[in-house]
Order: sequence, then C-alpha cells, then structure tokens
Amino acid sequence: MKTNQVSGQSRYMQNLPKLGTEDSFCFSCHPQIECFNACCSDLDLVLHPYDVLRLRRALGMSSRDFLARHCEAGAAPGAGVPDLYLKMRDDERLSCPFVRREGCSVYGDRPGACRSYPVGRGAGYDDEGNVFVQFVLVKEDHCRGFAESKEWKVGQWVEDQEISAYFEHSDRHLDLFSRIQQQNRVLAKDEIAKVMFALYQVDDFQVELKNGKIFGELDTQTGERDEILGDETACLVFAHQWLAKLLLAKRD
Repeated sequence: MKTNQVSGQSRYMQNLPKLGTEDSFCFSCHPQIECFNACCSDLDLVLHPYDVLRLRRALGMSSRDFLARHCEAGAAPGAGVPDLYLKMRDDERLSCPFVRREGCSVYGDRPGACRSYPVGRGAGYDDEGNVFVQFVLVKEDHCRGFAESKEWKVGQWVEDQEISAYFEHSDRHLDLFSRIQQQNRVLAKDEIAKVMFALYQVDDFQVELKNGKIFGELDTQTGERDEILGDETACLVFAHQWLAKLLLAKRD
C-alpha cells in the first residue's frame, strides 16, 4: 500500500519557485531530447477520478477492469477515502505501464499531473475559507527540457496542454473533501464505498442511476438525467453533487 504524500508535497511545493499566470519559463520535451521518457518511471502518481475516467475510456476498459489492473490504493488522511495510485510495471525501472520507446501511448488522455509538468499547481483554502491557487515550477535534476529555448507563459502552458478541465474536476474533488475534513469527520466504511463507487466507477454508477432512486434525491429534471446517463463527464459532476448532499446535507 502506498503512503499518502499530501503533506510532504505541500512542504515540497513551498520551496519551489512561485509563478503567476503571466510569468515565463523555458521548456520543451520531445523524442530527440536526451532525457526523453526518463520521467515516466518509479512514480507515486495519484489518479484523481477524472484521470481514471479519461484513461480507462481511452483504453476501452470498464472501470472495474482498469482499477484492478492499473491502480493500487494508498492510505489517505482526513476523511479516510484512499488515494489511488497508478501501478507501475514490475520491471527494473518501475516503468509507467503506458510508456513506449516512442513516448506516451495514452498521450491524449494522460493524467493531469503528467499533463501539467513542469508546472505544479496547488489549490486550497485560506484561514478565511477563500480558495487560493498557486503555480510553481518543478525542476528535476535529470530533466533537460529546461535547456530548450521554447518560452512559455504559465497561462499559455495551461491552454496548450489542455489542463483546465483537469483543474476544474480536481477543484470539485478538493471542495467536497475539504468540507468533510472541516467537520473533523472520518467516513464510515459504507460511505467510503459509495464515494469510491460513484467517483471511480462512473460507468457502473450510471447503471445504478438508471435502476435506482438517486435522481429523485436531487430533484433532477428529465433533460439533466439524459445528459448524465449519456455523458460520463456530466455523470462525474453529478456524482460529486450527490455525495455532497449525502455526506454533508445534515451536517453543514
């Protein structure tokens, strides 16, 4: 089982160069660079629900098969919901299962953490409950991409790498579990099971929605239901809304 890295990552990010959306950096990654693919091994790569959705859909896998084959659980603080990590290959380098000599085989649907590198993004709440976002520049010793002449502004990089949707889903995830933690709650086993099912098994959750009474709990309209049942991304958004009502409605 992986151990949670959140607090360590927070301290790590505090020591990295801070960036605003208009700040610039030089970076490029391509097959001709000396370190190409070097960063795709021995990773503690957390997979958020939107990462799982994109990856397993690109691979043509059910969520159950993807979770069994490509994920391992790690202990998480706070609400008690485990983090999911991408399972590395059992080879000498502990390689990412999707890396090939020519590069990433799931590049169009790669996880948000891979997509944003070398820009890191931290989001959270200040003491007054306001959301704050901080970008940092992650420079690893082995990476030769920073010696390239291509210059980016942070905002340009976010747009070019198509990361915004990942940020939106990540922030939705953060909001739900931050509110649970603010109540000093640890979820019961049956609550954790519902969280894992709704967020990481969206295809199965859609089936449950068709057969169950969940829609009635949020007073959804017919048009909304059709979109949720026909679009997994819309279903993931709904799953967060449903869980917020289920876990927080009687306690906020």
